[in-house]
Amino acid sequence: MTDPTQESEELRLLRKIGNQVSGMDVKLDGMDAKIDRIEGRAIRLGATAGAATGGIAGGIVAIGVLLAKYKLGA
Repeated sequence: MTDPTQESEELRLLRKIGNQVSGMDVKLDGMDAKIDRIEGRAIRLGATAGAATGGIAGGIVAIGVLLAKYKLGA
């Protein structure tokens, strides 16, 4: 049969492991929240950069069309 003192040592170690896992869960939850904030910021910055790039590209095309019309006399 198993020694009761050995069982209590095993239970103590299991509780210690359980506490460490709980601590890791808290840290992971914090990391999830931080990743969500970073993702939101990246989406906003990407949309801003895309809009600026699209505006510049549209302006360049419009100038090219105007120059072509001017050169052709239309």
